[in-house]
Amino acid sequence: MSVTTDISVNQPEQPTMTYERSPAVLLHILTDLAAATARATTRTALARRLAEALARHLPLLGIELGWAGAREGGEVIEVRGDSPEALEVSAAQRGAFPTPARRALSTGAAQVQLVERPRERLEIHLGLVDNDGEGGYIGLHLDAEFPAGVLLDDAFLQPMRQILAGGQHTVRLIERVARVSRRAYRRNQVLRRQLERYTLTGGVVAVSDAMRQIMEQVELIAGHDTTVLLRGESGTGKELLARTIHELSRRSERPFIQVNCGALPEGLVESELFGHEQGAFTSAAGRHVGRFERARGGTILLDEVAELPQPTQVKLLRVLQERNFERVGGEQVITADVRVIAATHQDLEAMVAEGTFRADLYYRINVFPIQIPPLRERQEDIPALVEVLLDAIARRLGREAPEVTPATMARLCEAPWTGNVRELENILERAVILSPERTLHLPRLPAAQALPGAPVAPARAPQPPPEVAPLETTIRRAIEAALTASEGQIYGDGGAAALLALKPSTLQSKMKRLGIERRRFTAPSE
Repeated sequence: MSVTTDISVNQPEQPTMTYERSPAVLLHILTDLAAATARATTRTALARRLAEALARHLPLLGIELGWAGAREGGEVIEVRGDSPEALEVSAAQRGAFPTPARRALSTGAAQVQLVERPRERLEIHLGLVDNDGEGGYIGLHLDAEFPAGVLLDDAFLQPMRQILAGGQHTVRLIERVARVSRRAYRRNQVLRRQLERYTLTGGVVAVSDAMRQIMEQVELIAGHDTTVLLRGESGTGKELLARTIHELSRRSERPFIQVNCGALPEGLVESELFGHEQGAFTSAAGRHVGRFERARGGTILLDEVAELPQPTQVKLLRVLQERNFERVGGEQVITADVRVIAATHQDLEAMVAEGTFRADLYYRINVFPIQIPPLRERQEDIPALVEVLLDAIARRLGREAPEVTPATMARLCEAPWTGNVRELENILERAVILSPERTLHLPRLPAAQALPGAPVAPARAPQPPPEVAPLETTIRRAIEAALTASEGQIYGDGGAAALLALKPSTLQSKMKRLGIERRRFTAPSE
């Protein structure tokens, strides 16, 4: 037998609403709630759809939908309005749940209270817990004259709780899938960038054993903030390797700033690197932010670092040691949160011996050296490089990439390439422009175009096997270089352990095993 309660809702031109606690009416409400939860894919959408479903059956003034978090409280979304057409959803608010909601969630019993302000209304709070133990609540704000007993029947409340908890659980699952998808997409982008470099689609070409070993070193060092020194002839791809290290590092989302130290005017080198304050010198009309400051959080490439004048070498040494600097003419100390990669084609050891490059700076930047072999020593890479460069050149020129015959490829592989990859790219661009047909026609190759004084190696000249030092010798040299750079300091940001990316205890253990004494590298006390 159903119980009927007549309620007059004080709204103009609205008929008297009748609420029945009968199986048919309650089933109708539950059916609408189930349909609302099935269509919602976000938290705000779920809150709106639940409010729309309830507003069709109850004198609703609004609802609260709460999502329990790891800490006390969580997130609450409010929906206000007395009809399905007039609902307004507020942005999610974080904070503690209201007291009735916490009680409903902890006790499992419905909490009913009459609220006078700001508008007299009846509030019913129900705690929601899904099968995974994740909780939340729903708060119904109803007309104050609504008979709460219509809803407070366990035969109705239990399935209602299950439907609402199931709706929250579904949205949580959708959110988790979305988060996993976003992480997978970001990881896929990283892997795609790595794959592009290993599968010859616009990045570093690593077909030869020499370049594969280089890429193994790059992958190994990319995850650390250790200073890297890239060495090799002009045109071997030092900038590309530096960008690869940056993109594989944790700083990949931050700036990559490249500085050609040899192209900076001698009087402005320090200002360009570290910035200057207004009035620091005659032409300093305003504050200038230097390259180190612009690279904050990211990576700076000091290309042709051997070209730096001696005074700037001193300041760069301080930046590497103390991780801070001041602008020219300024007193504010600026933290150098930047990963430094240096590059050069010059013989730094000879420059140190001649006194044109500081020995202490040499040890600071030579923590992890990578020697890039010239193109003539890795001819296995040339066919892949030709394919990659031709595709890029053809796209740039708006043409279809021409075909390369075996005879043409053989000529390309036999050339000395004193200008390395840069020279190869220039020759290929000229060849594409001069090749009206689908087949690539080469101009005169660099055997007759070598610059005066440039080293020319015979094609396919046999190379002596590289000298391979025993592993312990390599480890000893690395430890001694780090101790020399840190003047015997082991601990701290500028210590040898930090330079080698080792724990101090691990470094001390290796030093003891190899018989390396720290006092040999400390400055004598005065």
